Amino acid sequence: MIPTVARRAWAEQVLSLDIGVDTIVRAVDVETGAALLEQGAVFVAVLDLLAAEHVGDVVDRLLDGEQTRAELRAEGRQRLDRAVEYGPSDVQRIR
Repeated sequence: MIPTVARRAWAEQVLSLDIGVDTIVRAVDVETGAALLEQGAVFVAVLDLLAAEHVGDVVDRLLDGEQTRAELRAEGRQRLDRAVEYGPSDVQRIR
């Protein structure tokens, strides 16, 4: 596994390696993500897209009665606390 930030040049470099493995990379936008898929990535994580999907799932759980607002709030607090403890560093700036 070679984790990187969402930089197209780095993702392209990883994809160009002749190592015979499935490759998952990150992209900052959908257009770059599509290009990286064309270059051989098995999956491209586009952070804004993943975040939007997550928000959609949260709204669905609330509307379907699968989760209460209090449960959602507690889950969010737990995620933020865990992120502050283990990274990423930007979470500390948010709080």
